[in-house]
Amino acid sequence: MLGYLAFEITALNDFCNAVKARGLSLVRVFGTARFAITAGMLSGWVLGYAASFLPPIIPPVHFAVAVIAIVVTVTSTLVFTEKEVFAVHGVADERILQENPVRSATETADFVENLESFGKTWGMSKREMEVLDLLLKGRNTQYISTQLFIAPGTTKTHIYNIYRKMGIHTKMELLDLFDTFCFDRIS
Repeated sequence: MLGYLAFEITALNDFCNAVKARGLSLVRVFGTARFAITAGMLSGWVLGYAASFLPPIIPPVHFAVAVIAIVVTVTSTLVFTEKEVFAVHGVADERILQENPVRSATETADFVENLESFGKTWGMSKREMEVLDLLLKGRNTQYISTQLFIAPGTTKTHIYNIYRKMGIHTKMELLDLFDTFCFDRIS
């Protein structure tokens, strides 16, 4: 019983991580998980009941182990295809990138100086400057929210205000405007 409970807790923890990392529906994921766990228990009961009708020469334990081995092999090849294995690997890589941001050439002194000058030119607030810094580094709304400990809606409001002040509508326009600004400062 303890082994089963440890498995279920571990599986549900993995589902929580998948929901968080991929933005999936919590109700759908846990509903599917609960269905799979219940179906597994029901299958075990049916297998135990079927084993009671075996001839005396076949031990029920050997029968159960043989059936379970076949079911696990078939299920694992159908469920855990190469696509799903690589998807899980991708989630792990994504999580590592979120936890350990990559230090890049954009964090040089020139970038910081250009960013500060760029922000002052457009009259950005302190918080807008923090959001602008991450936007220019190519980060998305969810990442910015996590890094700055603010709600995604607040992040979107800051992005909207930044775009409004600059008279632009997209991140591409922001990047182009910043590149032009940096080029003009060099010239």
